[in-house]
Amino acid sequence: MEVKDYSIKPVSDKNAITIVFAPDNNYCKYFSVALQSLIANAAPDRFYDIIVFSTDISHRNKKMIFEMLPSNFSLRFFDVSGFIKEKLGNFKLTAKNHWSINTFYRLFIPILMNDYEKVLYLDSDICILDSLTELFDTDFEGKQMIAVKDCDTPVFYKDKKRVDQILNILKMQKTDNYFNAGMTFFNVKNIEVTKYMDKLIDVFKITKLFYLDQDILNVIFENTTKLVSCKWNFQYHIPIYHPDYLNIITGKYKEDFIASGEKPCIIHYTSEIKPWSYPKEAHAEYFWKYARKSPFYEEILFDNLVAKSSLKYFWQRNKISLNLLKCEWFSKITTDSRRLHYEEKSIRLRRMLKELQTLK
Repeated sequence: MEVKDYSIKPVSDKNAITIVFAPDNNYCKYFSVALQSLIANAAPDRFYDIIVFSTDISHRNKKMIFEMLPSNFSLRFFDVSGFIKEKLGNFKLTAKNHWSINTFYRLFIPILMNDYEKVLYLDSDICILDSLTELFDTDFEGKQMIAVKDCDTPVFYKDKKRVDQILNILKMQKTDNYFNAGMTFFNVKNIEVTKYMDKLIDVFKITKLFYLDQDILNVIFENTTKLVSCKWNFQYHIPIYHPDYLNIITGKYKEDFIASGEKPCIIHYTSEIKPWSYPKEAHAEYFWKYARKSPFYEEILFDNLVAKSSLKYFWQRNKISLNLLKCEWFSKITTDSRRLHYEEKSIRLRRMLKELQTLK
């Protein structure tokens, strides 16, 4: 039986900045904005080796993306479907909420890219405002990964189910170790592939994964991750979901969070509140700055206009309205952390509803 080689080889020297993205075909237009922001802020003296893990990207979309590239960029599309079928055939990758199955593809980087020394993974719902040279040249200090603390960790106390899941189902030592996987920087040479694959298969058996691949990575790399400044993965949903956030956080973390918000290097448009649907939110202006330079700009505008005039928009608005009524009711009959949870969710839903009505 023929054994297929799924490994991805470097295209340049060790000084290249290697980045993996994993958009599906529908998300290509938003990935193009992330790519445009990187191109605009790239270091002219560094080479950028970009790999896109995918299964369904059309020839038309690939062509448009290739036409964006300057001379110091290489971009390859790698179809991961064969690898998934052969190596993970017993596990079903399932989409959830606003995540597609592509969110799992970052898990395969240490296996497919073992010939690299280090590989940076970035989500596609981001803007990059930095050349990334500082991040890429950061010392791992013997760790297997670099990441940014999930900014929700200081407010996990408001969600007892989440805390229970992290400590008793994922069996992590403490919630403070939990990181956001929108930026995951792998020290590939320090990850033994066979052991990693065994861990990956084992963690896939956990049935209650709230945040899918992010939960999996946190289980595997809890004790081998170096946490760095929020500026490398500034999670923009925090003030939307938690208006009192700055009154909760303290010390050096608070200083770093505020400084990162004022001058982020990577803005991560976390949650379902995306800048293309909610352009009035803070930091959404960066997305539109680079979207205007993307070859998919008209497509982004058109899809947004169609969505706002469609039956889907009508149901979205009514779904938010019903959810708001439920949260307002529960905020009156619950106590302590549950009341806080529903009060904050009500604030967020009112905000979403108001912006949807304004945009219509």
